Amino acid sequence: MCWCPASLISSQKFRFRTADFIRSLKTVQRVEVLPYHTLGLFKWQKLGISYPLPDAVPPTAEQVRRAEELLEVAKYPG
Repeated sequence: MCWCPASLISSQKFRFRTADFIRSLKTVQRVEVLPYHTLGLFKWQKLGISYPLPDAVPPTAEQVRRAEELLEVAKYPG
C-alpha cells in the first residue's frame, strides 16, 4: 500500500519511480492507491495535538485515477 497525498500523486517522477519499484518486486500480488484524507483531523484537534501535515490536501479523483493507471493497478488484482 502507498499513502498518497496530492503532492505525491501529482509528481510524475514519484509515480514513475514507484511503478518501476513495484515491477521490480516479483512477489507483489496487489497494488492499491490509498489517497490521503482528513477524516481523522478532528481527533488531532480534539486532543490539542499539532497536526503534522497541515498543508497536505487530498488528491482529486482524477489524480487518483491517473496514479492507478501509471502504477498499473489492474495488473495486480490480489
